[in-house]
Formats: sequence, structure tokens, C-alpha cells
Amino acid sequence: MARRIVVDDASAAIEYAATWAAANVAKGGFGPVYRNTTHVTTTDGSRLSFVFNGTSVAVAGPTKVTTLADGTRDPSWACTVDGIAIASGTPAVENGWTLCSVDVVGGPGPHSLALTVHTRGTPVYVDSVLYAPADGAWDVDGAVVEYPNTDASVSFGTGWQAWGAQQLTTTKGAQVAINFHGTEVVLMGYIPNELARTPTTGTYTIDDSPPQTFALAASNASANAVILSATGLTPAVHNLVVTYKGDAGHAPLPVGAFYVTNAVVSSPSSSSSGAGARATATPGPALHKASPVGAIAGGVAGGVGALLLFLLGTVCWRRRRHVAREERDKMEPQPWVMSDAGARASGYGSGPSVRSAGTPSRLYDGPARGYSSPPFGSESGRSDATPSASRLSSAGNTKLEPQRAASPPVVTVVQQHQDSGVRYRPGVSPEVAVVVEELPPGYSRD
Repeated sequence: MARRIVVDDASAAIEYAATWAAANVAKGGFGPVYRNTTHVTTTDGSRLSFVFNGTSVAVAGPTKVTTLADGTRDPSWACTVDGIAIASGTPAVENGWTLCSVDVVGGPGPHSLALTVHTRGTPVYVDSVLYAPADGAWDVDGAVVEYPNTDASVSFGTGWQAWGAQQLTTTKGAQVAINFHGTEVVLMGYIPNELARTPTTGTYTIDDSPPQTFALAASNASANAVILSATGLTPAVHNLVVTYKGDAGHAPLPVGAFYVTNAVVSSPSSSSSGAGARATATPGPALHKASPVGAIAGGVAGGVGALLLFLLGTVCWRRRRHVAREERDKMEPQPWVMSDAGARASGYGSGPSVRSAGTPSRLYDGPARGYSSPPFGSESGRSDATPSASRLSSAGNTKLEPQRAASPPVVTVVQQHQDSGVRYRPGVSPEVAVVVEELPPGYSRD
């Protein structure tokens, strides 16, 4: 027998005609009505309907049927699924009695159950509708699920025996356990009249909690009796273990079925995605607030980045400017002034005195014409960078003679001054030695 979802008569899923009303019926031999409520009608032609997705369905309720003089019964009813008639059960004035049921509906999918009452005034009661949903569809949040004692989630220890559709034990210490996910669990069963009725007890634990004691007495002798009930559980997976404390001389422990108020256990990721889907489908104020915050954060980040780039560029520019200034300073010629003593010591003639700063010197190429102008070095003021040259044999236009013809090659440059000014020492090339013949300016009589 598969699990079934139990739908109470008070559920909005059951649609009643206006001729139905809520009622309460005292318990009979089959125990109290489910959740202490029923619906009743005394009007001929009264109808109810229920849409479900499953493979079997049943309607339960207590009804007393009378056989009339003409051999007919009052009341009677007819049940259909998708317009096809299904079998009706034998009526009895017992709670939980099956009014009609069908095991195979033709496959999973939406189906419509309808019940029509025919009566001459005798009341007809409906207590609940039970259906076996399609595979996996029984995992519905908030639904009450019937776990039969043959369900895979129910396990029995030693000392149990079958008694009709239920299991029972008179062995002390016998245990039964069930794994379920839900917020409430109820054990249903009945104590047969054939067995001892002396009261005894049993205990149950849920998830390693301390044992709780429940009573077993003659009051459990009716069918569909509540043996124990645990409520207020967290919506999570739980394990219930029931232990029998009596023996063969006391009332047995019966196990008919467990009624579990279902709770679907969702993973954090599914919960988050579900919340996200709702937020996407129906944007709320929080989504509108997210846009300016993002814009502000982006603007701040952009501003900081721009400032950093500006500072970096400024530092680089200042550094390049400093390097360029140093290079420019190195390239500027340094004035070279030599006294007579210095000229004698170095081998160069003394320069003429300053007469005019406006007329530059004129250069003449010597024997080697590779230079159009003398090169300027970065260290033009250092005497050790100047190649050796011959002494002047006379002050004037005597040609300089080199002391040695060793490498590097010597280039002779004739320079005639046009004024009497301060002279700049020619630069030195590391590859070529330059010898300068300096000619004084030509003066006229004027």
C-alpha cells in the first residue's frame, strides 16, 4: 500500500454544494472522526467535487443506511472519476468507513472526483478524502501524509506480528521506528478485543530527545484510535522510535499507520534562488535602491582611479623634466680661461683679451675635414679629457706639431678669432684628438 495524502473535510480543496454543512459525529466502533469535523447533507442530489493528481482516491465517512419496504436503500450515493463510475463501499455507521474508492485512475494527471447523494432525508457524512499522488508529488508542504506500516520508512524490530492490516506486539522492549520530515506525527491503531486490556505504557523518542511516556489502555480498543501524538516539531527530517513497555498480560502496542504533517526541507541554495525569482518577478523598493548605490560606488571608484592616474602622471612628468634639465646642463659649454702660466704648462697659447662680445670666432678646416665644427663633450671643463698636444714654438700662427702619432687620430683645426673675447675650449671626442691652431684677429689701422 502506497502513501496517501489525507485531505480533511474542512479543506478548501473540496468543493461542496450549498446543501452541505459542517457537523460533528460522536465516535463509533471505528474511533473518532478525523480532526473532529465532518460535512453532512440531507438533501437529495447534493454534490461535492475534488480535483487531484494521483493514481488512486477514496472518500471516507460514517453513514447509516436503512433498507426500505420496497427493497431500496436510503441513503445512497454515486461516485465518478472523470465522469466514469467507481465502486461504492458497503455502508456502515462507523467513522472512517469507505464510501467509495478506486485503485487505478488511468495514470497520473489531474483528475476530478465527484460524489452525488440520493436520500429521502437520511443524513450522509463525509469525513475525509484520501488519494495516492503521482510519484514524488506526495512531498507537498503542509499536507498530511499517511505512512502505512508497510512503508519503506517504517522499520520494526523483533517481537511483532501481523493482525489484520496492522502490526502489534506483546513483547516487552519491542521497537518500531520511522524516518519522516514534518512538524507533527501521529500513530494510529486499535487494540483488538481478543487480547488483554490491562493498561500499560510505552515510550517514544525523537532525534535523541529524552523518552516521553504514553498510555496504552482499553480506550484504545476502537479503530482509528490515536496511540501517540508528537506536535510542534521543527520543519526538518526527524526519527521517531517507539518502545513497548508492557508484556503479554497487558494491552498490546498496535501500529496501523503514521499520519505526518509534511514539511518540505529546502536547501539554502534553493531557498535563495526562490527568493531571487520572486524579487525578479515583482521588483520591490529594495531593487530600486540598489541602482543609486551602485552608481555612487562606481563614481567614487572612478574618481579615486583618476586621481591616482593624475598623481602618477605628475610624478613621471616631474622626473622626466628633472632628467632633461640635468642633460641640458651637461650639454652647455663651460667657459675656459687660461693664464700665461697655464698656457705654458698645457701647451696652448694664451687667448686674446676681450674686445667685443658680438662677433663670433670663425672656424677653418685643417688637413682632416671630417669635422665641420668641433664637438662638445659633457665634461668640457676637465683638463684630463683634453688630448696631449705639442707646445707652441712661437706665439702667433705657428702650426702645432703633435708629440706622438699614437691612436686616437689627430685632427687639426685652424681657428682665427675675430674679436678679443673669452674663448671656449673645444669639446673632446673619445675617438679623435683635436689640435687647435688659434690665430689672433687681424687688426686694421683703424
